[in-house]
Amino acid sequence: MTFYLRKTPNPSGAYPPPQDFPGENTIPITDAQRDMVIENGGFVTVSENVQPDGSMGYTIAPDPDAWAAWKAAHPEAPSAASDTDVLNTLLGVI
Repeated sequence: MTFYLRKTPNPSGAYPPPQDFPGENTIPITDAQRDMVIENGGFVTVSENVQPDGSMGYTIAPDPDAWAAWKAAHPEAPSAASDTDVLNTLLGVI
């Protein structure tokens, strides 16, 4: 299946999640590239390159430094519920 990624990242520097339909200013990406975008929180670099047949191709590479910097600037808020509370809720234990 072909997936599509917006050509430009969000203001945070991360690309939005890939979509399964083409849109304005999107590029086609492979399943492996889609997985890479998701696994790296959208923090990837996208490079255009011309294929031997003259068509445009895209290389996507992880940008772990950018993702680490973003995560450091946006720490996850601790959950108010303990693991036991969550499990009890999921299991229906009162």
